[in-house]
Amino acid sequence: MIDFPRFIAYATGLLVVALAIILFSTDFIRYTNEPGLIGTLALLGFGLVYMNLVYAISRRFIRKVDGETNIQYYFSVVAFIPPLAWINIYDTGIAEGTYIFLITLAMACVIGGYFGHRSGLKQQAIFKQQLQEALKKQSLPDELQRPHDNLNKN
Repeated sequence: MIDFPRFIAYATGLLVVALAIILFSTDFIRYTNEPGLIGTLALLGFGLVYMNLVYAISRRFIRKVDGETNIQYYFSVVAFIPPLAWINIYDTGIAEGTYIFLITLAMACVIGGYFGHRSGLKQQAIFKQQLQEALKKQSLPDELQRPHDNLNKN
């Protein structure tokens, strides 16, 4: 994999940001276990945050990859590791709602990876087109490309 160093850099950044999100929002996790509108909004909020995080990283990574790849699902797994570990290590107060919270985050990460990949492929096509246009602008004029053709034969 030629993009392995970029993948490691993006995955490390994603892991740090996902861990920071779960650390700073740990007091709000208990609201996901509330019945009714409050619990639904809390689950939706956590899901949207992680979905957007994976979406942004996947789109940004895929933009400069040559060709198609399924690396976005690895980003989904990397983003899901901190909440999974935090819920199992730290007592967040949602013992009976743990599986619903984790399933919601897992689905959000996979959906973010899927749509990030699709958006990244569109950005990749635009990036390749801009790169080709930039290379055409940098090419030499025709009279300078083969200067020996115009030499006088003495």
